[in-house]
Amino acid sequence: MIFLIIFFSTMNFIKAQTETQIGLYRTFEKSLENNNVYSNKFSDVELTCTYISPSGDTTDFYGFFDGDGNGGGDKQTGNIWKIRFIPNEVGEWNYKWTWSDTTAGGEDTFMCDSANAGKGILQAYEENPRWLAYNGTDPVWLKSYYESGHGAIAQPFDWITENVYQPMIDRGYNHFQVNWLLSLCCFEQFYNDGPARSTTDLTLYQNGQASSTMRLDVWKLIEQNVAWLNDRNVGLFMFLGFDGGRNSGPAWTSLSEYEKDFYIRYVLARLAPYANIAGWNYVWEVPGDREDQELGWARLVQKYDVFNHLRAYHDEQPKYNEFNRPEYNFAGVENHRIHSDNREPQYWSAPWTHHKACLMGYVPGKPVYMVEGNALWRRYWAAKILKETGKTVTLAEVRQSAWGCATAGASFTWCGHEGASPLMAYGPQGLPFHGDENIYAFSALQMDILSDVMNNEVAFYRMHPTDYLLFEQDTNSVWCLSEPGEQYLVFTTQGHPFKLQLAAGQYNSNQWISTTTGAGTIVPAFTAADNEQILFTPPDTITDWVLLIRKEWEQNISEESNILSAESDVSGLLVTVSCSKEMSIPSNYIYGFTITDMDSKTSFAILGIAVDSSNKNIIVIELSDPIIKDKEIRLTYLGTLASIDSTILAPIIDLPVTNNSKAEVIVDAIDTYKKLNGSIFPNPCSEYIEISSDFDIKLIKIFDITGKLVFEKVSFTQTGIKISTGNFQPGMYLIYLTSENMNSVVKFTKK
Repeated sequence: MIFLIIFFSTMNFIKAQTETQIGLYRTFEKSLENNNVYSNKFSDVELTCTYISPSGDTTDFYGFFDGDGNGGGDKQTGNIWKIRFIPNEVGEWNYKWTWSDTTAGGEDTFMCDSANAGKGILQAYEENPRWLAYNGTDPVWLKSYYESGHGAIAQPFDWITENVYQPMIDRGYNHFQVNWLLSLCCFEQFYNDGPARSTTDLTLYQNGQASSTMRLDVWKLIEQNVAWLNDRNVGLFMFLGFDGGRNSGPAWTSLSEYEKDFYIRYVLARLAPYANIAGWNYVWEVPGDREDQELGWARLVQKYDVFNHLRAYHDEQPKYNEFNRPEYNFAGVENHRIHSDNREPQYWSAPWTHHKACLMGYVPGKPVYMVEGNALWRRYWAAKILKETGKTVTLAEVRQSAWGCATAGASFTWCGHEGASPLMAYGPQGLPFHGDENIYAFSALQMDILSDVMNNEVAFYRMHPTDYLLFEQDTNSVWCLSEPGEQYLVFTTQGHPFKLQLAAGQYNSNQWISTTTGAGTIVPAFTAADNEQILFTPPDTITDWVLLIRKEWEQNISEESNILSAESDVSGLLVTVSCSKEMSIPSNYIYGFTITDMDSKTSFAILGIAVDSSNKNIIVIELSDPIIKDKEIRLTYLGTLASIDSTILAPIIDLPVTNNSKAEVIVDAIDTYKKLNGSIFPNPCSEYIEISSDFDIKLIKIFDITGKLVFEKVSFTQTGIKISTGNFQPGMYLIYLTSENMNSVVKFTKK
């Protein structure tokens, strides 16, 4: 007999305090004491429970040994067993537990109500199984993020929920792909900018000995994360899965047939009663047909999971997949070997490979989930692609790959943080949900836009991939999702035009939406003949656009803020940008803007970007070197800033900057002046600065960083000058020097 079922002594039986009122689709749990002596409490006795619903349906499920019930104990220590269940009907439930030995069982009831109802279990949507739905009936757009902190479950739980989970939930994420479910390897990957871990070893069981070495302290850490996320209806897909052997952890192949059976039943007894388990997985990148590994594993999960959670294997090259097998009810894909059967790393970040991989992975009735889209993973794949090809994955490829999955009728996950060395929650390498310091915050914004379109602009769950309705398009850049005759969504990169074949009808609610800003442009209502091919050209060729054609829909055109003009100050070190709305800018922000000298084709390094304290419609950009007078200067903005009322600042390309600079020569204050053959010392300065030159200096002006004149003197007839700076405020200053035949600009810093 297998371990999971718990034994109990009649004389020692005690009912633990149990919740008697349970929300629909929440987790019912009851603790039971059994003080009998067993050599191995995990496996020597089985506990089973029969649940009878208000309508009379019966379900048998297992219980499990849990040590002292609070993370302590081992195979011989502890007297607590538990039963768990997901009630799927409102009303009074009856349940009866029994033990496999002579220990007396018992029975009881609990009430299930809708007051604290959960969403339910993610399954294929019955009416259109390309998509997912709670309980198969309530469709949901999966907004998924890959949270990769294997060892983070050992960090203080309150810190993890506040700094990792909650920021994603606040952005609408309802699904995480995680590595700590199950905890089998890679524990050095935790948040290095967070508190210390309680343990560095989180190995769930010893290799080959699942039935006798389960770590109950580790189970407690896993389940507090699962339960917290379940309370918030956040689904969980296990990326590393049941086989730790791929990552130097406990291997599935080291388990005997008995141990495999125990392992599956024990894991399911503990975790399956959480409705948010949204994808059992064997491990990453497997072929799908190995009886001794993923296929045999899936068969056991199918046998014992009475709740029918999603179960998948992760197919690296879905052109040749095994998803037609009944053991799998869900398809996990990657985007390799799509163009051919060769390795071809040059295509790993190509958005079209993500689109086609999702199409190839679909078997009727089984939704597709892009587990490891290479362009969608900053972790691991950004560095891998750079190493293999010399190419940097662009944020445009991240955005386009996401839309490639969506228009293929698939869900996907993504991550905008770097990987294991070290993993951070904050900063440029951290999670992209803590301000704009991480450049992938731009991608996070665009994922918000995609999710908003799918949730609010179309009834995605009625739509299918229909690239066959497109004509005269770049097939690698333009893709269609539609419910023919009712609603059409076409994604096109950088303004690629296309023809769309429409069913006959009057289309009254149409618009273009920018996938970078979410801003919309109305397309006038029109009438199409049956199978008429109509040419559509996006509003510009700068960004990617989504075209929405609908017979009836309430249009939602997002208002946006706009950049109106830009000009430099006389120092050339400041550029002021006028906006149509009052802006909000995070501290230490330096992203999104590019200021370019069109003559030299060089861009200026930016030291800081802030809102003007006296006029919040003005953005002030501080440059590291001054703009030279009379040069043609252009500004480009492709950032993530928003106005105070949360409207997005629209992108702009090559906006002319009015050049008010009087600077003629850029001279670094530490170097010898080439044209004046002189020097400045000391720099940085404190009480004074000395300027020396081989030529007479006729005029000196000193400006602070705001452009304010703080010192001026004319009619010098000397080559060495000492200027007191004791009353200057700390900061950067510009010196304008005029000699007989030339002008120069020199930077210095007051400490």
